[in-house]
Amino acid sequence: MTISATILLSVVSVGLAVRLWLGLRNIAHLRGHDPDAKTTGQTVARERLLCLDASLSALLVLALTLGGGIAGIDHLLPPFLVLLVAAGIFAFLHLITALWRRLVLDVRFGLAPAGLGPALGATIRRVTPTAILFTGAAWLALWLIEAGGSLWWLAAWLLWSAISIGHTFLPSPRAGPSQPLKSGALRTRLEALAKRSGTQLAGIRVAEVSGQTSRANASVEGLGPAKRVLLHDTLLTALDETEVEAVVAHELGHARQHHEEIWLAVLSLGRLLGLGLFTWAVRTPEIAAGLGLSDGSAGAELTLIGCLFVAASLLVGPLRALLIRHLEQTADAFAAQHADPRALGSALVMLDRVNAAAPNPDPLYAALVQGHPPTAERLRFLNAA
Repeated sequence: MTISATILLSVVSVGLAVRLWLGLRNIAHLRGHDPDAKTTGQTVARERLLCLDASLSALLVLALTLGGGIAGIDHLLPPFLVLLVAAGIFAFLHLITALWRRLVLDVRFGLAPAGLGPALGATIRRVTPTAILFTGAAWLALWLIEAGGSLWWLAAWLLWSAISIGHTFLPSPRAGPSQPLKSGALRTRLEALAKRSGTQLAGIRVAEVSGQTSRANASVEGLGPAKRVLLHDTLLTALDETEVEAVVAHELGHARQHHEEIWLAVLSLGRLLGLGLFTWAVRTPEIAAGLGLSDGSAGAELTLIGCLFVAASLLVGPLRALLIRHLEQTADAFAAQHADPRALGSALVMLDRVNAAAPNPDPLYAALVQGHPPTAERLRFLNAA
């Protein structure tokens, strides 16, 4: 086995082993510390599904690279279809696990109504724009390889960054249709919150998700000075106005402290480093041969680069979680300054119940996988604020 093959196999194996160990550790912790059978059952079932998804992704990376899958597809199809077929296999695996969660797990634990229609509708809304965007980006990336010479990856990185930035200006397709929040006490309260926190609002909308799920959430979307507040109708049912205000204050904390911009900057830097390193690896014949590709087409090269990104994500996942944890903690501190911290605490407890989320997961799992601090930890901070 070549050095490059050994490195890839080690990265995938170690990354997957750590992820599975953390998942099993969290399952054991919850069974011993969480008395709520519904919460424990839902979290354990979801964790098993996440571990299965990670395992399938890791096995697919090894099959396409060291197993010769990319080279085999490259001999049968033109470059553009090589890339689309490989990406389609990854997407299909993730889609199956997502549908299993929605159609089986969410229904079993009372988080979504039974029936294929709502699940397929939500899936189509989420997948269709992504598929169209990926197809166009794949075609442009192949064109850049042919036209951009040895520095094509810099142009590809600029394209990738532009797509990520542009995506933040669009409403999220996940939530489905939404309506402006009606005039009244809650709207007045949220507008006053935005004013005293120095946030310019482009609108406050309510997403109609209750027909698809009982989960509740809120978010603030958009780069630039004007932000869009999006509230699930399930959130308005589960919380009182003071709690909704506190949750929105947390989300405004993300906006006012430029967390979206920080996240995009870190993500773009990682993509730049990855594209540069992986392009060098793929364009070095002895390294590429060790990774299962010799004299491959541009589509095969892009597919191999994508597989290397998936493999690297297994190692950088904990770093991602640590960054999210820090951003969430600073958003909590912002909310405690501009709203009632105890109202945020009671909202977090209620949202754990509504979403069947474990409030006290294994600490190591919470830090390296979950990202969001455990509710118990957040309550300690909010009660002291």
